[in-house]
Amino acid sequence: MNLLMPACLLATLASGFITLSLLASRPEIRRLRHFGDLTANMLLFNLLVILGLAWQFLNSSVWKSASDRPASPAANWILIAVLLALGLLKLGWIYSLELLAEKLLDSPRRAGMKAVFFAAGGLLIVVAGAGWASFLGEARLAFAFAAFSVFEVAALTVVIATAIGLVYGAGRREDVRARKAVSTFGMIYAVLFAGSLIFVLAQWGRAQRSNDTSVLANALGLLLFNPALYYWARKSVGAFPKESLPEIEIRSDLAAKYGISGREFEIIALICHGNSNQEIADELCISVRTVKDHNYNIFQKTGVKNRTQLARLFMNRAAG
Repeated sequence: MNLLMPACLLATLASGFITLSLLASRPEIRRLRHFGDLTANMLLFNLLVILGLAWQFLNSSVWKSASDRPASPAANWILIAVLLALGLLKLGWIYSLELLAEKLLDSPRRAGMKAVFFAAGGLLIVVAGAGWASFLGEARLAFAFAAFSVFEVAALTVVIATAIGLVYGAGRREDVRARKAVSTFGMIYAVLFAGSLIFVLAQWGRAQRSNDTSVLANALGLLLFNPALYYWARKSVGAFPKESLPEIEIRSDLAAKYGISGREFEIIALICHGNSNQEIADELCISVRTVKDHNYNIFQKTGVKNRTQLARLFMNRAAG
């Protein structure tokens, strides 16, 4: 059995887990203003590469068996399903990159961007449906695989264009540190994914693609991507510090009275500062669902019915 695939899979899983854990555990990095957007983008890319490795494993297994006999309809159905999932996840990753780029450049949200990504996702679903439609004949499979290959090239081109836009757009930032940080972020993406695009184009049209080379390239790309963005986050906190909260005196004496835990008191303080559930989740590195669960427990303990009443309770009579 070829041990390359499981070795690369374990290496990429370990790389993603270690990097994201380090990001979440470092208070100084969590002060980065765009911490939530950065970690979401990194998580999506890690999932993308891991799913890509699964695709390559299935692809090589199916076509290896196809050298002796045609691949079964079920096998082809699975391959197209994986390609569709891979494409939709790639769209989500690129969308998160576009949102992060807008925030790094401090530019307004582009109208219609979400609609474009939804349309692209719908097109991928149509392509997958054509690949599954047996009444279209054997040519449908070649069409589906070719369409997804074209999408891969187009996706990488969009990523590189966004990265180049960051490098050139960084000059619009007045702060020198922010300008350098944005430019560095763009360079990281441009270099890494230009290499990916060159590799994809080099493999284009080959009847027998080297699966081992492809696996190594994807794994190596992720192993470079994670530490590069972790290093960027550490160095960029000063360029994008999280906005300091206004000074508000919150009644800590009520915590003992109502049996409020330390984590619940953190959430109460953020609610009093006007943070939304999503902002609280980003600040504390927990899910929105967990924030809502804490909110429910806090409401039950204090007897309030909403966030406004909670803020009034913990902010009133602060001076005695």
